[in-house]
Amino acid sequence: SATVAPYQAAAGDYVNEVTLAASVLVGEQLVEMSDTDLNHHFGVLPPPGIQIEKAINAVDATAPTAAEDADTAELAVAMLVDTPVTWTYLVSNTGSEALANVTVTDDHGAALDGFAAVYVSGDTNADELLDVGEQWLYSSAGDYTVVAGAYVNTATANATGAESEDAAQATDLNHHLGVDATVSVEKAINAVDVFNPTLAEDADAAPGVELAVGDAVTWTY
Repeated sequence: SATVAPYQAAAGDYVNEVTLAASVLVGEQLVEMSDTDLNHHFGVLPPPGIQIEKAINAVDATAPTAAEDADTAELAVAMLVDTPVTWTYLVSNTGSEALANVTVTDDHGAALDGFAAVYVSGDTNADELLDVGEQWLYSSAGDYTVVAGAYVNTATANATGAESEDAAQATDLNHHLGVDATVSVEKAINAVDVFNPTLAEDADAAPGVELAVGDAVTWTY
């Protein structure tokens, strides 16, 4: 006969022993019999998992919009040069064991100009472990401003499994587009070609164009 016993695998080396006992009547004599058998398994923990989402100037850092997340260049936010920047980093445990030694670093667009992000909140039970189901929030440390042109930097989260001590790592990109917006105006008087006024028509300096009193005047801009 066969017997099935459901059970969940435990982590690490495991051995158990089964014993079978039976009584058999041989003629008028009752004979006792038994047998044993060992069974082993080795429980392997799934690899620890970590995820990081980086956002720029997020209104709600725990739920950034696609534009704030800006994972691709197509989603890059256009921002004026010298606008203050705060990057936030939402780190999640995607595995089945708690994570220890969590760190978040940002390369700031250049390997020699990186920084470590600062922990803000999320360790709800204050055990210094990124537990399954927790999300930890980090923020950029320092004063950063938008630079001109296309910009991308990479955030990296590192940790180790609290039980397995296996390494876990995740990265996330964030883009923005620095726009150096300027505007200028050129005013002319009675210009023949309003898109290309002469210096006299531009008349930036006194005394400017000489006109008879009562002459019609048209200014263009």
